Order: sequence, then C-alpha cells, then structure tokens
Amino acid sequence: MNMLKISILSISLATVTGGAAVAPALGLIAKHFSNDSELLIKLIITLPSLFIIFSSLIFAKLANYLSVKQLAFIGFILFIVGGVAPFFLDDIIQVLVFRAILGLGTGFLMPLSVSLLGFLFKKEEQGKLMGLSAMCNQLGAVITVSFSGFLASISWQYSFLIYLFALVLFVLNMIFLPNIKIAEKKKKLDLRNIKNLSGIYINLFLVQVLFFNFTNNFSIIYQKEQIISASFIGVIMGFNGLFGAIASINLHKVVKKIRTKIKILGAFIYILAFLLFAIRFSEHIEIAGINLMLIIGIIAAILNGLAVGFSLPFLFSQISTRSKKQNLATNMALASIATFSGQFSSPLIDELLEHIFNLHHPRDAFLIAMFIAIFLFIYNLRLKIKLRN
Repeated sequence: MNMLKISILSISLATVTGGAAVAPALGLIAKHFSNDSELLIKLIITLPSLFIIFSSLIFAKLANYLSVKQLAFIGFILFIVGGVAPFFLDDIIQVLVFRAILGLGTGFLMPLSVSLLGFLFKKEEQGKLMGLSAMCNQLGAVITVSFSGFLASISWQYSFLIYLFALVLFVLNMIFLPNIKIAEKKKKLDLRNIKNLSGIYINLFLVQVLFFNFTNNFSIIYQKEQIISASFIGVIMGFNGLFGAIASINLHKVVKKIRTKIKILGAFIYILAFLLFAIRFSEHIEIAGINLMLIIGIIAAILNGLAVGFSLPFLFSQISTRSKKQNLATNMALASIATFSGQFSSPLIDELLEHIFNLHHPRDAFLIAMFIAIFLFIYNLRLKIKLRN
C-alpha cells in the first residue's frame, strides 16, 4: 500500500474519535461537575457533532477553492487545539467551547477522507478501501478510548491529552496529500441524486443515534451502578472498537455471502445489543466471581461494535457507488451532516422520550435504543441498495 493511501486512511483515525475519545471519562466528569445537569455533561461528547454539521455544510463549497492539503491543514489544526485545550480548563462552559472547535475540525476531516477514496480510486477498489477506512476508524477508537480510560484514572482532564495523537496524522498528511481539488466549480445541486440517497442518509442518522446512546450512557450508568472503574470502561469501549474494526475489514466477505440481507444485519445486531444493555437485576449476581452485569455489558458492547462496523462502511460505500464523481463531495458532506446530526440528537432523543413515557431508570435509555433499532430493522426491509457484481 502506497503512502498516499495510508495518509488518506489515517484521516479516518481522527474522525470517529472527535467526540467519543473521552467517553470513558464521562462518569468522572459528571462527578466533578456534579452541580451541572447530566445533559450538559453528555454535550461534551455530542456538542462537537453540531459543529461538525456546520463545517460539513461549508466543506463542499470550500472544496471548490481549496486543495485537499489546505482543507486537511485547517481540519487538523482545529481538531488538535479543540481537543487538547480542555486539559487546561476547569469550567464546563469553557470546555464546551473548545469541544465546539474540535467539531469544526472534524467536520473538515470526515468528508475529506471518504471523498478522496471516491475521487482518486476506481470503483472496484472503493468498496475495499471504504472497509479499510472504517477499520482504521474503529482501530482509532480502540487505541484512543483505551488510553483515554487509563488517563482518566489519573484525572478527568488528562483524558483530553489523547488528542495529541493527531499531530502524527497531521505531519503525515502534510507530506503526502496532493495539492488537488476534489470538486468542480459551477456544478448544480443534483436534487434527484440526493433523493435517491435519502434512505442511506436516514440510516446514517439512526445508526449514529444508536451508537452514541451507548457512548453517552455506558460510562455514566456503569459507574453509577459501581460495576467498573473508569480505566476498565476504556478497555470495554476498546473491545467495542476492536470488534467494529473486525466487522469492517470483513464486510466485503459478508456481503458476498448474504448479499442484500446486509441492509438489515446492523439493525438486527443493534437490537440484540440494546436488549442486553437494558437488562437489570435488583440483586448483585456473580458468575465465577465476576459481576453478571459486567459480563452482559461486555457482550453487548462487542455486539454494538459489530453493528456499527458492518453498518457505516456499507452505507458510505453505497453513497460512493451511487454518486456521480462531480456530486461526490456534496453527497459525502450531506452524509456527514446526517451522521453527526444523529450523534448530536442521541441524548436529546433519550431525554425527550424518557420525559414523554415517564421513564426514570438509568437503563431505560438503552430500552429506548432497542425500540429505535427495531424501527431501523423494519425500515431497512424496504431499503433499495446497489451491490457490485
């Protein structure tokens, strides 16, 4: 594999970690800012998504005027500054301001990485490269989330130092990315093409609502229930990313075997994952000296990783396969908007449905996710997809 491919794939290491890297520290952050609302604490994870949407909206426009190297430069600088700055802060509002800056940087990097794969390589290669991109994405989650959990055991602020890893990616891409543009000027917005991809965008939104239900709630709930420490939460969330990477790298093999059924696989696994997460016992139960809730949580986290690992690269490959080259940057930017809208909306949907249905148990958030996964499964039964021969 040449250095250009490695550079492009390395951008994917940053995109998934934008909000989720400090998730293992969320329980400790909630304790430190105990006078602030839990929803405000969860915004540390999901607020970047709102600003990713904003920068994704202008990405397609800027792609007409700036080279991919310039776009990457802006993205990485914002990402690194916004990511690391909260280490020096002790005010929740100031932390959220820099989380917003992190989101702006990520909003440049995600559509850039997937657009370059579609723009520079032949369609025969794109499916495999999308799988590799998703694998890098998940491996980035494994490494950063695991180390973030360890750093959080020192102090919640130390978890934000994990974003320093992006310095290596920044240097790599400044050396090897080409000075080319990935969009053509004076192109018209193809509304028919966007409508054709609307089902994929809906999927991206709901898949991220589900994934971030896990990311937002796991650390807080499992520390409230005194099941595990912050450092071990990072390990379990690392398992989630590891199995997501395994699913992504094997996606093309799975598609060959089950063909169009791939469209319902992720939703089905999500149903199983959140069914397990929603289980609760009134008594402390152990199996071979291990808390049963911990065992169930590990299995559910692995299933959660498999679900997102199968879903995201498949959905992005659908956009690449079904887009004209001149529309690819726009379509990928819209995909980013759908993806990060799901991330930002996840805790708000939890909060709204818990209020409407008068739900009070912490694990009711997982119950809500299970029903969203059931809806996604039913929706995808009628979803039209296009597979390569």
